[in-house]
Amino acid sequence: MARKSFLIVYPDRSKKHVNAQEREQMYLEGVLAKTDDPLVWRFVGQSHTFHSFAELWPLKAALDPNPRRRFLPGNFIWKFKDMRRRELLETPESLGARMQTANA
Repeated sequence: MARKSFLIVYPDRSKKHVNAQEREQMYLEGVLAKTDDPLVWRFVGQSHTFHSFAELWPLKAALDPNPRRRFLPGNFIWKFKDMRRRELLETPESLGARMQTANA
């Protein structure tokens, strides 16, 4: 099975190829937006320039100590009438992010 490579397009038109895990992490952090092509994503995060360590203090409070994940670890197998189905269970953070993008 080939690994998917996603293209991130930045506002200055520079580009970067990332794997699926990096793309999911960036998507859950809210710095990516979808485009018409499912393999191309736009970077919409803000960049800030700080001139002293005192200006960095608000960032420390904003950092999330627990990184968000899309799926819970492990595969789950559902068996019904001699048929097996493998699934990944989605985390609540991922479900919330997906619902926000569906409503937008």
